[in-house]
This record gives sequence, C-alpha cells and structure tokens, in this order.
Amino acid sequence: MGTWPAKKGPQRACSVGQDWRSWLPAEKDDAFGTAVAQLERCYAMLSVTLNEAFELRDNGGLIHAREQVGICADLFDLLAVRLLAALRAMEEHGRHFGTLPNVAAPQRQEEYPCLQVAVFRPLQLVP
Repeated sequence: MGTWPAKKGPQRACSVGQDWRSWLPAEKDDAFGTAVAQLERCYAMLSVTLNEAFELRDNGGLIHAREQVGICADLFDLLAVRLLAALRAMEEHGRHFGTLPNVAAPQRQEEYPCLQVAVFRPLQLVP
C-alpha cells in the first residue's frame, strides 16, 4: 500500500502580486463573483443616476436634477451597506481563521502593472 503525502494547510503566497494572480477554488470563486456582481450592480445604478443628474443640471433642469440627487443618496447608502458587509465578512474571516491579507510588505510598482506610474510617485505639493 502506498502512502499519501501529508495534507498541508493553506499556502501563503510570497508577494501581493502572487496573491492577486493566484486562482481561487471554485466555491470561493463563485462566492467572490456573486459579491462582485452585487457591488457592480449597485455602482452601475449609482453611476447612471449621478450622470443623469449632472446632465440635467448642465441642461438647466435643476428641479429634475435635484430629484435625481435624492435618488443618488439612497443608492450611495445601498452601495455603502454592501461594501461594509463585504469588509465585515473579510474581517470576520480573518479573525476566525487567523489569516491576514498579504499587504504587509511595501507596495511595489512591479506588482501592479495595470496601474499608472503616477500612482506610485510621492505627492508633490506646490508651495
């Protein structure tokens, strides 16, 4: 009879970049996709409504623009509630499993190739 290799716990990636590029198991990927879809729907509704409010304002429709802004407030609240729920779930997961995001190391530009270089430059204040 052969021997089975010892079961290892979750492996931690060496860098933030490796964490971002690694695959999620199917079950976690489904949960992540559902959470992202909910956030994106909230954001899309907010974005469209806010753009309409700006367009109405620019075209002189201040009364209708104010109505849209009222709707935007509710949509901002909805998005905030969803974001807080996602953050709370991540915090609880970290506390329960003792895992922390892999962001302890200083951020390096090469780990975020999709971002513009300017994001990593120090802020230059004009005197």
